[in-house]
Amino acid sequence: MLKKTRVRVALLSLLFLLAECGPKAVLLYPGFIGIWTGAGGGCTYRLSIDDQSDAYWVKNANGTFVSAQGVARINNNHLHIGTRRLYINQYPAIDSLSNKWTLILDGVPYTR
Repeated sequence: MLKKTRVRVALLSLLFLLAECGPKAVLLYPGFIGIWTGAGGGCTYRLSIDDQSDAYWVKNANGTFVSAQGVARINNNHLHIGTRRLYINQYPAIDSLSNKWTLILDGVPYTR
């Protein structure tokens, strides 16, 4: 019985540690807030991050969807949303030519 309790405590501790994987994205970079769309490699992408860093990401590959939902956090140039980890090639910035915000994640350009 004591062994099961120790395993449960260890698993819960690990879950809490993973849930706090870096600071909230919008606290570090408020430019992440908004609804972003992207395309690349025959896929379309949508990313939504609100002012509390709650996020939803979806990839549409010809009708096959992959998604992630959770708090958007940044750690070591990666944007974490739930269990999804996206490399930040370019942080949100305004494009002077198009006057749109741009962001590049995993090599995919997003705009808002």
